[in-house]
Amino acid sequence: MTENYFRTPEANVCDFPDLNGNDEDAEIECADQCTFGELGRDEHIEVHSSIIEEFESRLAVGQTVKSAGNGYLLYCKYAHAKGFSVKKGDQRCFPHTKELQSKDFECSCEGVKDERRSINRKPVYQKPITRTGCKARLKVGREWGGEWKVTKFLMEHNHEMVASDQIHLLRSSRNISHAHKSTLEAMVNAGISPTTAFSYMESEAHGPQNLVDTTYRTDSSFEWLFSTFLESMNGKQPETVFTDQCQAMMNAVGTIFPCAHHRLCQWHINQNAPSHFGSLNGDSRFKELWYECMSRRDSEEEFEAKWRIMIDKYNLTSHKWLNGMYKLRRKWATAFSNDKFNAGLLATSRSEGTNSCLKKMEDTRCRHGKPSMIVKNNPLLNHAANVYTLNMYHKFEEELVGSLSTAFELYEVGDFLVKFKATSHGPNSRVRQLVFDKHKCEVQCSCHKFETMGILCKHALKALDFMNVGFLPESYIKKRWTKNVRNRVPYNESGENSGHVSEMVFVNQIMRSTYDLAMRCKVHEETRKMINENLESSTRHANSLFEKLNLDVPNTCDDLSVDDDNDKINEVVVRNPLSVKSRGVANARIR
Repeated sequence: MTENYFRTPEANVCDFPDLNGNDEDAEIECADQCTFGELGRDEHIEVHSSIIEEFESRLAVGQTVKSAGNGYLLYCKYAHAKGFSVKKGDQRCFPHTKELQSKDFECSCEGVKDERRSINRKPVYQKPITRTGCKARLKVGREWGGEWKVTKFLMEHNHEMVASDQIHLLRSSRNISHAHKSTLEAMVNAGISPTTAFSYMESEAHGPQNLVDTTYRTDSSFEWLFSTFLESMNGKQPETVFTDQCQAMMNAVGTIFPCAHHRLCQWHINQNAPSHFGSLNGDSRFKELWYECMSRRDSEEEFEAKWRIMIDKYNLTSHKWLNGMYKLRRKWATAFSNDKFNAGLLATSRSEGTNSCLKKMEDTRCRHGKPSMIVKNNPLLNHAANVYTLNMYHKFEEELVGSLSTAFELYEVGDFLVKFKATSHGPNSRVRQLVFDKHKCEVQCSCHKFETMGILCKHALKALDFMNVGFLPESYIKKRWTKNVRNRVPYNESGENSGHVSEMVFVNQIMRSTYDLAMRCKVHEETRKMINENLESSTRHANSLFEKLNLDVPNTCDDLSVDDDNDKINEVVVRNPLSVKSRGVANARIR
């Protein structure tokens, strides 16, 4: 299964769309990262280097691009991140046609000034000499009827790069989005001077450098998206958030979800890795070491030891991409997140497998009966069948059956703590350390399955069986995996709803409750009368409370009085809208 991770990707394309609707930038949105939000200085350098390396791998000779224009956009994005400007160079067409065959894009410092053209005349304005004979360039080409590919990519420049706070002044970076352009035009048309309008746009974007930077716009979009999600969750932040290395998303996660554990998607990392490994792609031992570092180490010490073995064995001390990934190791290596809940996931939920997994865990069939148990009358299985959803019960059952093939060794008994060693039968099995607290009835295992997945592992279940514990301790039943999780509403000891809920959540809860009650009461005249009387009484009490507290009464539908006899709205006449013939629409009836 691991071999699938190392298939050569057709293109390193970001999986997240451009939220601003800029289609021609969507393919390279993942690499358009020039703003670093609230990251520290060291993280700025790490992420910036990672972005440039991502571009360089995407522009490597042999990589495909959608078109010559797309290659130009990608090279401009790369130039914007690195700090130089781009100009269009020579192009070539197929013989006897006007079909483009190849196109050059060059650093703006290419070539040298022709002194012969200015020797006999003195210009009014003396332009500074900017050309240094720089050879850096990108060339894309294609065969007749074939796809566009990068045929030449020279990265070395013979001049200094522009500082990050001046990149927006480069010619190939001097552009604004369609949204900002429309806003400026609207303000100017409204009588606002262009200078004032542009100053407003600069202020809104927190500086002129952000007014040509799509990362800032994407940051804002993701912040809005995450803020809306947070409101719908009643302000409860997620425990773990998975993203790819999209800097805009990373910025937004840090701003909106400061308490969440941010993880980088291992699937995206492994999709990108082959373009950096070169000849190592054919070395099965190297790939095994890489996977062990990613997700097969239980502690930071084990990760560091295995990483050092991999680096030393293959002499990778100066490998730029691996060094960059090492600096971000706490965001992708499982050895650094064993104590953080992630539902057993290592990648974003875009994959079909993950979507299927989450859907199955919320299976509604569990409400209609208990599962068939592989072992009858087992107290742990009976308890699990009563509380877990069907699919979570089957996962628990797998762990319990797995505990039967687990060797167990008791090596220390104290007044409160009992320590064990557990080893599963079979190849690649590892010794797990367990500690059982007799006073609290709690067990901890070095595999950390409960901390990450929210379900007890086979080693812990073996310990519970050994200690004659015939039930699941309450602390090991994750509410999110239980049958009645959708019915849960937090209440305090007095029976009142605990905690403040947002207006959106409150309205949704009341609407669902009222709708369910109305559907149940609609078939009986007595229940209809009862619910109408209760609603009228609640309305009177609410209005009385508004007056008592001197509150403004929110907008209601009281203006629309209804005549019960003929079901017509009094005093308000609602007419059909005027009919307007649309352009290009025929009068003929659509079949």
